Amino acid sequence: MVPIYYFSAQQIGSVTEQVAHKIGQATASVPIRIQVTPKYPNDWHQLLDRVQAERAGEQPLTVHPILVLSQAEPLLICYPNWQNHLPPAVTWWLRRLEIKGPTIYPVCVHEGSGMGDSEADIKQCIPAAKLQLGLPIRASRVELAGKAIEHWLVETHFVGANISTTDLKKRSI
Repeated sequence: MVPIYYFSAQQIGSVTEQVAHKIGQATASVPIRIQVTPKYPNDWHQLLDRVQAERAGEQPLTVHPILVLSQAEPLLICYPNWQNHLPPAVTWWLRRLEIKGPTIYPVCVHEGSGMGDSEADIKQCIPAAKLQLGLPIRASRVELAGKAIEHWLVETHFVGANISTTDLKKRSI
């Protein structure tokens, strides 16, 4: 089992949440949601204003869960690409991890910009992090991402080569 942490501004049913659960089902892991208070607004323009304020350091966040992990535990972090970067909630969460030099496997849900600068953002948050092969998933094609998820899980050694896309579809949420 690998710890899977995911962030989504939506309260339920986001594409990022779907991807995290697909990976969780394939790895026999239960994804844990990174939550913030105050919650993000549903209005797109209000959300953009808040994200800009957070990036400028003007809007403090409380992020849960706060983790104390062993050095050996890898982290799989699933998040949306926000304006080519990590969401501020993930940035704040990473900066508060009580672990030195974790191995991090990033999974980025995007709509055309792939991983963007999110991997550089992770390294900026935790310079000693051992960043591993990331998985970009296009949000509009998440239903077709089973093969890419399967390949990535095998490539990163989270699962053996015996997993199939059919298994992912059967177990998908």
